[in-house]
Amino acid sequence: MIVEKDATVAGIRLHYAEAGAGPALVLVPGQSMPWQSYQRVIPELAKRFHVFALDVRGHGKSEHTPGHYTFSRCGEDLMAFLREVVKEPAICCGNSSGGLICIYAAANAPAWVRAVLAEDPP
Repeated sequence: MIVEKDATVAGIRLHYAEAGAGPALVLVPGQSMPWQSYQRVIPELAKRFHVFALDVRGHGKSEHTPGHYTFSRCGEDLMAFLREVVKEPAICCGNSSGGLICIYAAANAPAWVRAVLAEDPP
């Protein structure tokens, strides 16, 4: 079952979906896409992973913060999400710009990112 939640991290409200149990897997959609872009694959992934599918800052139901949409800012958000919500090192999978956000988090918080799967990053 997929459950939608909100958490305040890095000073903003981030919306996400959560499902499953096992090692943490964080899904980060591409620009202008909400977490639902992963909705069809989450049930299968949730059989083996504790899945978190994130609405990036300013997307979906996450808080909109005009003027604060850089890869580094969104990467910092992901790092805070890992520390404060996931609370364990995670595999981070991002599509398009989400891939860059995952790479940023891995480069700047390697203790929190077990692996990165960058799907078609720019």
